[in-house]
Amino acid sequence: MQALINYILAHTNRGECQCGLCVDKQPDRPAPQHSADVFFFWVSAVNDPSADSLRNLLELEYPSLDKLQQGPSYIEIGAELGHQEIALRLIGLGGLVGLWRVVTPAFFGFEGEGAREMAGMGMVMCSGLKPKEESDAPGI
Repeated sequence: MQALINYILAHTNRGECQCGLCVDKQPDRPAPQHSADVFFFWVSAVNDPSADSLRNLLELEYPSLDKLQQGPSYIEIGAELGHQEIALRLIGLGGLVGLWRVVTPAFFGFEGEGAREMAGMGMVMCSGLKPKEESDAPGI
């Protein structure tokens, strides 16, 4: 599992994209295109990650691939990986490379205190690992 964790850490930053091409997120501007909002923080991709590389590592090392296909929360993924921040980075990275959609309370229209409560209970998740032939479009 260490190769998967190393890949996640090597290909993500905790924070919005700093490539210089993305628009900084503001209330009246769209989110940066190279970043994924995982509610607690933004995840940006670095070092040119690929869907194929991430999928291969998931297939080789993730202990419950069938559960990953069902769309687990960061809490469940964190239990598998041993760390919730790495789980959130994986959710963001998978969304950025198109393996799944990132699902947060905002996805369902929640904001404010209700959204914080939902996120704390696990409502930050991936939509589920897409079949290989469907994973080419970003899923954020």
